[in-house]
Amino acid sequence: MSIITDLQRLVESLISLGPKMVSSNRDLRAELRSCIGDTADELSSGIQLMQLRLLAASKIVTERELRLYLQESPANIFGAFREFRVCMSLRNVQDRLNRLFDPLRASIELGQLDEVKRLLHTLEDHERIVFNLVPDLWSRIEMKIPIGSTNPWSSGARMELDGALNDLAIMRKEITEIARKAQSSI
Repeated sequence: MSIITDLQRLVESLISLGPKMVSSNRDLRAELRSCIGDTADELSSGIQLMQLRLLAASKIVTERELRLYLQESPANIFGAFREFRVCMSLRNVQDRLNRLFDPLRASIELGQLDEVKRLLHTLEDHERIVFNLVPDLWSRIEMKIPIGSTNPWSSGARMELDGALNDLAIMRKEITEIARKAQSSI
């Protein structure tokens, strides 16, 4: 009789744990979605900051002021990235998803885990691209400014600026799409 009673108590305790486990899984998935959303927002804000600085640069009319502005821009942008600590939470989530017995990993359907990891890795790659792009972007524009010109925005510098603005707009769109896919996979 005691075995049946013990078994009945075990079943009752498992049944009572069910809603708690579902709630916990839901909370963990919400945490993951929030991390992805925050990361995408920070990257998008960083790219938007670069776009705004480029648009402001396009209003500068003297060569000397433009060169100075372009040289100061990477430091200003990197300062903003460091302040926001872009992608730190993303890396923490990636670490948790790689731990075999982490509850966050268990909260994601097994078939979706690889897809979520792949999308998070892609989001991290975009972060690296943004950091690598910043110094190169400004120096490419500066190299196209004709020395001693009364119009610093010759066709070469203007084309480089327009190309950079276009590339940044595409990157912001890609980041948004990756984040949406990752969040819907969870």
